[in-house]
Amino acid sequence: MTNVNLLKSKLIALGYEDFTTALSEMLNISYSAASAKLNNKRGFKQSEISILAVKLGLNGDELKEIFIDGAE
Repeated sequence: MTNVNLLKSKLIALGYEDFTTALSEMLNISYSAASAKLNNKRGFKQSEISILAVKLGLNGDELKEIFIDGAE
C-alpha cells in the first residue's frame, strides 16, 4: 500500500494542486488510472516509481516511506 498522504505532500511542495492530473501527466497514464493509484486501488509499477523518484526528487528514504513501508 502506498503512503498517499506523503506522496501528495511531495506534490504540494512542488506546487501541484491537482494530484490526479499531475500524476497522470508525469506517468503518461489515464486520469482514471492515476486516480486508482492515488486511492490505493492499484499499485505503482517499478518503472512508475522510478519516474516519480526523478520528477519529484525523492531520495531513498522517501521512496521507502512512500512505496515500501506504505501507510500504516
